[in-house]
Amino acid sequence: MTGSIPVAADDKGKPSSSIQEIQETRVNVPDDVDTAAVIESFLPCVFCGISENASERSRLVYEDEKYVAFHDINPSARIHILVVPRRHVENILSLSVRDLSMVREMKAIAHLVLSRDFHVPIKDHHLGFHVPPFTSVAHLHLHGIGRPFKNWVRAAKYPEAKNWWLSAGSSLSHSVFGKGRWIRWWVEVNDFIGSLEAAEERGDFRKFSWDFFGF
Repeated sequence: MTGSIPVAADDKGKPSSSIQEIQETRVNVPDDVDTAAVIESFLPCVFCGISENASERSRLVYEDEKYVAFHDINPSARIHILVVPRRHVENILSLSVRDLSMVREMKAIAHLVLSRDFHVPIKDHHLGFHVPPFTSVAHLHLHGIGRPFKNWVRAAKYPEAKNWWLSAGSSLSHSVFGKGRWIRWWVEVNDFIGSLEAAEERGDFRKFSWDFFGF
């Protein structure tokens, strides 16, 4: 069986650029399809084309032909930037060893901007990705944080590997969260790169999963 859902469209049948422009157009989809995901796919990505958006350009701190970096709209630290690829990539679960060069380049840009433009000492750089479903925008973005954090609540959103109570192997992790993977809402960029490098060595070209860390 199939059903129908409303999607965003303008008067020429093209996808709208805003929710306000939605007119009811019906699309038949199978009943087992995630209709919310289908609707979301018709809505614009807020990070795609951000450098061409006049109202957003004031947030830009870096751009080249492949990447842009800009201030986080809700910073958690003294300096908080996001580095994103211009091409649409959903999140780290979309990545494999084939994307190693992209992640390394994003890391280099974050370090460059934090050091050169904001004079953040390297010891205070904190870089990483949130892991779905703990992502706010479905477009890959590397957090480049220049500590200190605003408060401990903000810091908890971007935990450091040295925090024993967050490690997957800790007794607290196992007693409260089973195997520990459920507290893994964040992965530091060096750990992520290391997991892809290890996958490359063993010839594993799957998309990233927690199995890469042996969980």
